[in-house]
Amino acid sequence: MDKEKHRNFVKNAKNEYKNINKIICPAFGNEFVYFNQKGFKHLVMKKGKYRTISEQIRRLKLIPEIVSVISNAIEFSSYRNSFGIDFWSISKIVNGIIIIVVIRQNSVDKHKYFLSVMDKVIYKNAKAP
Repeated sequence: MDKEKHRNFVKNAKNEYKNINKIICPAFGNEFVYFNQKGFKHLVMKKGKYRTISEQIRRLKLIPEIVSVISNAIEFSSYRNSFGIDFWSISKIVNGIIIIVVIRQNSVDKHKYFLSVMDKVIYKNAKAP
């Protein structure tokens, strides 16, 4: 993908992401999961450095799946606390691929926020969503 196409792809993905705003999550007793700039930034960057273009594209293509994963979750897959920040993962299998959404909550702000999405092939002939 050339630079111009990539730039447009990221811009369109960012607009799609911004339109989500917040989602009710049954796994958290119908609390909202909020979407902010930090979550989007994590999709294109890691530890202050840009992810590879292919990794950015892979994650940004999963944005439409985020709503379904969160809004249909009845339980979370994992939980951990690191330096006062709680992290949960919620997952869903789609076409032989597991979609994993990470939610975070710090001790100061009681809201839960989207942090990341990733996918993992679990069947040989799986097709990306």
